[in-house]
Amino acid sequence: MPHSTSQSSVTLRQRIAVGKYRLGRLGESVLEWTRRHRELTAGILLVLAYLVLVRFLRQPITVLPILVVAALAFYFFNRYPFAAFIGLIAVIHIFNYTTVAATGTTLSFLYGIFITGLIVMQLSVRSGGYRKLLQNSFDMKWNILILYICTGVISIALNAHTMKYDFSELYAYSHVLFIIIYFIVGIFIDSEKRLYSSMLAILYFRALDGIYGLYLFTASPDSRIGGTFSDPNEYACYSLLALPIALFLFRSTKSLVVRVSIVISAIFVTIAVLISSSRAAFITMIALGIIIMFSRSLELRSRIIGFLIVVVIFLALATGLYWNRIESIETVFESDGRDDNSIEVRVRVLSEALDVFLLSPIYGSGYGQFTSTTLEKHGGYSRESMRYTTHNTHVRILAEHGLLGFIPYVLFIFLIIRDGYRAARDAKKAGDINLAQLATGANLALITIIIMGFMLGVYGKQMFFYFGLVAATHRVVRNKLRSKEAADAS
Repeated sequence: MPHSTSQSSVTLRQRIAVGKYRLGRLGESVLEWTRRHRELTAGILLVLAYLVLVRFLRQPITVLPILVVAALAFYFFNRYPFAAFIGLIAVIHIFNYTTVAATGTTLSFLYGIFITGLIVMQLSVRSGGYRKLLQNSFDMKWNILILYICTGVISIALNAHTMKYDFSELYAYSHVLFIIIYFIVGIFIDSEKRLYSSMLAILYFRALDGIYGLYLFTASPDSRIGGTFSDPNEYACYSLLALPIALFLFRSTKSLVVRVSIVISAIFVTIAVLISSSRAAFITMIALGIIIMFSRSLELRSRIIGFLIVVVIFLALATGLYWNRIESIETVFESDGRDDNSIEVRVRVLSEALDVFLLSPIYGSGYGQFTSTTLEKHGGYSRESMRYTTHNTHVRILAEHGLLGFIPYVLFIFLIIRDGYRAARDAKKAGDINLAQLATGANLALITIIIMGFMLGVYGKQMFFYFGLVAATHRVVRNKLRSKEAADAS
């Protein structure tokens, strides 16, 4: 009887082993088939992505959009894969709040998911160095980012019975999208040429939005302009970050034609910042100027000339509305008599955020809870448009995630900015001045968002895009220097 039992257990183990072997062979066969029929595989995945999207949005399924989108996707993605990434840059930097009337959903939401899904599909089917790129992405920063996102899940779980609003689905969707964007930026920006092209695309797209903002300004010169972002502060923020990119792109570019285009684009971006009449952008610009003036990224002569040029442009183009709003900044330090409701709200929100934090300092109040409460008390952006803000991104993280999430959040930002600084330093030491300039521009663009985050709600896909941009820049510099060392050694 014992012999029979042992024999049956051996037979069961053999069956399991055979099953695993057959399952592995089946998986290999499927992968091989997808490689040999990648266009057909891409078409199937594309149709499935479309069906999932229309099911998620509860829209009628039609055949024509499938055919149109499939044809466009095959053309651009199979022939020009990097064009898909440039398309993603366009969506993030121009079409963030453009609404599709038929669905009531933002164009950014629709095409952001769609383009991201197509890029992931393309990489999984066609990229030869996919595994290597995956391995390079899973570093210490990645682990801390995942830890931070997990703390948000913990906070939601622990506050499940006390949360007034349930944003668990929004948290899951948003952060999956943020991770994908962060990861995709690292995959596509794998060389100095692609880094340069991506930063140039950012500048051009922001310049186009500046032209659009100027058009709106001519129709309504006494109003604050928000461009494609609708909100003037966000418009100023994402325009301002393009200025350090323009500065260091100009210094790393040899072509006269491209240099002229950079200067023209920078002028339109500056106009966008001015017509927004954003006080947050003004404060951030001063902080950026101080950082650049005391950094060694530029020669002293270039820093002084650049400072004088900015002063002249502001004096020449700034409107009366702009200077009136800048003068109102001093009321922040007055305990009473503030005549600006916006400043009053921001001061109160900061105080309330600290109170909410003290109520639950370890794991916070839960994602979206503090933001929704402050909106009910003080007004602000409509909840229907899903644009929540406490006018302070970092305080929001502290209040909603607690120290459990705030510490890895701050650590992640520190590591990203440190890597950006090291990338510029190492490239400069190696004599690669152009790459050092690009690394400095990318890092300063991220620093712009971080500074604006003390005055605005900037927590979104743009923020994670620039996290990915700086992380990718660091890898580009590291890989190029290693290749150079290997070539010298041989």
